[in-house]
Amino acid sequence: MACVFELLWLDVFAAGTVIPPNAIASTVAALSLIDMFQLKTPAMIGVAMLLAMPLAYVFSWVESIHRDASNKGFDQLQAWVDDRPGALTPERLILFSMVRVAFINGLFFIVAITCLSVVMLLILEKTSTFLSGNSITMEALVLISTCGGMLSLRFKPAYFVLGTCFLAVLSVLVWA
Repeated sequence: MACVFELLWLDVFAAGTVIPPNAIASTVAALSLIDMFQLKTPAMIGVAMLLAMPLAYVFSWVESIHRDASNKGFDQLQAWVDDRPGALTPERLILFSMVRVAFINGLFFIVAITCLSVVMLLILEKTSTFLSGNSITMEALVLISTCGGMLSLRFKPAYFVLGTCFLAVLSVLVWA
């Protein structure tokens, strides 16, 4: 009975339709940049983390596109249920979907990490002396890393708190 009730109300409200930011993409990208450029100081690691942060939203957008493209699979599944000739089996639909998402994510990640590498190289060329002599500590990196958690809340007051804290920390760093 509960399943029937849930299915009846499934499209009435948008529960579960928001795709959260993809933290794995930004984390792997940041770790890749840190390893590629052999970053040692917290300031340089912080730059890599900040550069990789937008990938969380880029890859949630990519997932949204994949979900929209996968809607065509519903017609194939319905054809299989109706036992129409030429319909794909559920196993094949799942296989195609997994291959497609792996290819799309892989391609987007390669392009993203290439672009981030070029930007990181340009930043390091211009600011490496400033960044190596900067007094940013590992504690500041922990603070930067909590921004991802705040952004994933998708709650506007949390964005306000994040922006206020960012401005406060920035003002302390500038006037210190």
